[in-house]
Amino acid sequence: MQNSLDKINKFLKANFTKKLNVQRALMIAIAAFVVIVCSWPMHSWAMNSIVARHNIGGFIEINIILNGGVSFSFFDGHSGFIYAIQTLMVLLLTSVVLFTKKWFLNLSSGIATIGGLFNLIDRMCPKNLACSPGVVNDSVLDYFQFFGKSAIFNFPDVFIIVGVIGFCIGIICVTFTENENKNKKKVKENDKSKK
Repeated sequence: MQNSLDKINKFLKANFTKKLNVQRALMIAIAAFVVIVCSWPMHSWAMNSIVARHNIGGFIEINIILNGGVSFSFFDGHSGFIYAIQTLMVLLLTSVVLFTKKWFLNLSSGIATIGGLFNLIDRMCPKNLACSPGVVNDSVLDYFQFFGKSAIFNFPDVFIIVGVIGFCIGIICVTFTENENKNKKKVKENDKSKK
């Protein structure tokens, strides 16, 4: 039992230093700033737009809807399940932020976390769109659509995807770099032992 407690204390001391905690807080603050600055103005505009569909040219169109489900409107009408999934995702992403030491892993997982949190909070707030009067609960405001044919999504969704992809690329880079360093160390040790 004492051995397990010692391992836990050693782990906590190594992973929650003042420097790492400041780094994590800074990366979360940057992530929150970026997600809110990009998401909030578009969210406010979409809420107050009197027209639901805007063809702005190019590959992205504006199609304002309230989505009661998750991706591709899955589980629409099952709000309890959706809240549980979104809360679990935010908690999982938060734990990733807390247990990574590399700043770029903190930033990318922080961006995904804040995007998920933005959507979770958005779902909790009742909405009354200018283009479709009537209060709707348990829904997320979506507004982007590719070529007017794809699933409709919002900025926080983009940040979730970008954050997860960035985190995966970061993990691959860290793993590759650590393996390269181990191989170089082995070569140096072999060269020393031959002498």
